[in-house]
Amino acid sequence: MIGSTRVLAFGGGKPILEEYTTARVRSRAKIASWNDFASRRILPLEIVARDTRTFEASLRIGHLGSIAFFETSSLPAMVDHRMEHIASIRERWFGLAMVLQGTVDHSHYGRQITLVPGDFVLQDSHTPLQMWFSEPCTLLALRLTPEHLARHIPAPEDHCGIRVPGDGGFGRVLRAMLPELWIQVQQGVDSDVGSSIANQVVALIGSCYATRGVITKDSAARSAHKAQIRRLVETHLAESSFRVSDIAVILRMSPRYVHKIFERDGESISAYIMRRRLEECARELRDPRNQHRAVNEIAFDWGFGSAAHFSRSFRTLYRVSPTEFRRKAGSSIKD
Repeated sequence: MIGSTRVLAFGGGKPILEEYTTARVRSRAKIASWNDFASRRILPLEIVARDTRTFEASLRIGHLGSIAFFETSSLPAMVDHRMEHIASIRERWFGLAMVLQGTVDHSHYGRQITLVPGDFVLQDSHTPLQMWFSEPCTLLALRLTPEHLARHIPAPEDHCGIRVPGDGGFGRVLRAMLPELWIQVQQGVDSDVGSSIANQVVALIGSCYATRGVITKDSAARSAHKAQIRRLVETHLAESSFRVSDIAVILRMSPRYVHKIFERDGESISAYIMRRRLEECARELRDPRNQHRAVNEIAFDWGFGSAAHFSRSFRTLYRVSPTEFRRKAGSSIKD
């Protein structure tokens, strides 16, 4: 059972801050307890600890108007939010995750990035997400409703999984503001004032992404369609027979339109599907729970029909063979 402490608002009787920690949980039960707890309070997911014997984690939750704040601290682990987790989510929401401590390897919407302190990224609860950190890590995350976010970012899906550096432009402003605002939230903010500040925070987040380009109604529609395609690909990624023609039929689009949406960004839909399959294979190869599984078994599970084709494609993307990739990942786990 995860221990908790609640700081109550003066007079209101509602918690303005919730604190949870694994410190009082038996060592053997820590990761299982944290998985169950995090899935209920943050997001349905699976956490794989680098070392289950020494794993520790903590969470603080606060609120500012319609925004929920989550500060999580954890020893090295992998965080995996998969399609089976998404199926259990009742309401879709977007998250803005900022790294306060450590380095995070992040995979979302088919984009692989590395985040350092001050950097942040937009996340979609209805799309698979993976994070890895090989050192102690602290994240500050904001949960935003699609309706609130859409007022300032017409097509939030188009920005999910993209790193925004915290050392320049509006990113620097948000990096300075959010940790200070989080301190105020923990101390308690009047509800009327909180709602006003929350609107300003979302407007600033919108400014951070608006600098990436002007968004028209047409581009917003294309972004929404591209997000639909990405989510559909994730659902059928392991199916070797899945083709662009299947996407077109399911989403009632022409194959030409499907190709056109992706080629605007310099990557064809076929190349995207191939890259995502390789990334999922890499995720499985670096997972210590899969050490007993053969490399080719993992490849076949993700839609590859030829071991030679998989090996060549993997080496092209990662510059090493699948076996060498697994060996290096295993070495970093032990270090």
